[in-house]
Amino acid sequence: MLVGFADVITDRFAHAWLQDVMVAPDRQRSGIGLQLVNRAADEARRSNCEWLHVDFDDHVADFYYQHCGFTRTKAGLKYLQLCSGRPACIHGV
Repeated sequence: MLVGFADVITDRFAHAWLQDVMVAPDRQRSGIGLQLVNRAADEARRSNCEWLHVDFDDHVADFYYQHCGFTRTKAGLKYLQLCSGRPACIHGV
C-alpha cells in the first residue's frame, strides 16, 4: 500500500527541487511527510546538490518552515498555461 510520495528533480549540479509531496489522508500527521522530505534532502545531497527548493500552498507553510527546516526566500513565478491560443499569457490579459 502506497502511503506517501515525493518527486525530486535535480540539475545534478547545485540545485534540486522537491515536488508533489503527498501523504494519504489517513496517514497524515504521523511523520511520513517529514520522512519523505528528509529522504529527498538526503538523496539530493548524495547527488552533490547544495540547495533543495520547494514550492507549497500557504496551508502547509508551517510544515516546511517549522518541521523541515526550509527558510523563506523570494522567488519568481511565470504562468505558462495556454489560453486563447497564446503561450505564456495570464488569464484576462
